[in-house]
Amino acid sequence: MILQFNRVKEYLKFSKILVGHITFYTIAQYGDAPDDQVEEWTPEQCRDSLQRYLNRFLNGRRGKIEQLRDLLKIAHYACLIFFKLRPTDEEISRLQKGE
Repeated sequence: MILQFNRVKEYLKFSKILVGHITFYTIAQYGDAPDDQVEEWTPEQCRDSLQRYLNRFLNGRRGKIEQLRDLLKIAHYACLIFFKLRPTDEEISRLQKGE
């Protein structure tokens, strides 16, 4: 079973943290789809924001909690880009299988 792998357990813990971040930080400030500002953004605009947070994360000047928060923002933007690319069910299935 896939849940026995440590990296999967680690990711599931991270995803729970990310859900909290999206719920209590992002949606609380900016609203939720389809009424938030990123709804109309292109994948490229999301990538630019992801890159901005990656650059800020790498400089590490804002303290540990903000550095960790930037990682959550990076993950969230990656998710937004993924779905803005509109993968088909077949593509998602292939990715899930490691093809």
